[in-house]
Amino acid sequence: MRANMSKIDLLSMYSHEIFEKFPWSLPNNSLSDFKNDLLILNKVKSKLTTNEFNLLSEKNYVKLGMSKKFYRFVHNLSVVHAGEIDIGSIDFQQVLYSQELISLYSYLEGYFQDLQRILYEQDKTLLSNKDKQVLLNTILEVDDYEQLIKIIIDKKLTKSGYEKISSIIEKWKKEPFKIILKLKKAELQKLDKFTLIRNIIIHNNSRVDDSLINYLNSKKYKVGQEYKLNSEIMKEFRDLVFEIVFSAYTEICLKYPKIIVVNE
Repeated sequence: MRANMSKIDLLSMYSHEIFEKFPWSLPNNSLSDFKNDLLILNKVKSKLTTNEFNLLSEKNYVKLGMSKKFYRFVHNLSVVHAGEIDIGSIDFQQVLYSQELISLYSYLEGYFQDLQRILYEQDKTLLSNKDKQVLLNTILEVDDYEQLIKIIIDKKLTKSGYEKISSIIEKWKKEPFKIILKLKKAELQKLDKFTLIRNIIIHNNSRVDDSLINYLNSKKYKVGQEYKLNSEIMKEFRDLVFEIVFSAYTEICLKYPKIIVVNE
């Protein structure tokens, strides 16, 4: 987790400089490839409806002569609402901040999934709850007890993958976990706010929705308005992530000292 978060910080340090005059600050070879991909894409887009364009997959891009990395670039920009794609009109600072926030949030989700797996593997009593019983055919198909435990853990993690991180933290306070992170209520509310910010970046083209507006200044923001990230917001999120990671690590190590050393 620390290694992944360091990568995000390193990306943030150098990529802002790269994107300051994007794409002209790209290396010559990359710039040439980028211009070629962009030319092909604009020709393709002019012949398709918005819905058809929106449905183009990575394979379609490659078949049309564009690169896989350009597909990811366009996909991240959410350019389906634009006419011809004008690089000069794109706010790359927002693109960078958005990707940084999404990546860091994803690492935090992965961190909690990894922690839960470690907890379940170290303390099988945590698997006891009111979930439905394991199907008989599942029990009959496994070779041994350890394989059955792994299946149960995988199912639990699949389920928790749809939970908010703040919900997992709240769940840990109760039996059988009894792991209480030293986080203030305001910090958990911030986490919920950033969860909703992540959601609108991915699903709503960075537009404020009915859920996020409850966490924002109603005099400054309205539903449907674009939510712009800045260095202060990003610092607040990074600080919050580090605080959550440190608190979770500390409390788990206090309760389960034998799992202090964990390979990242």
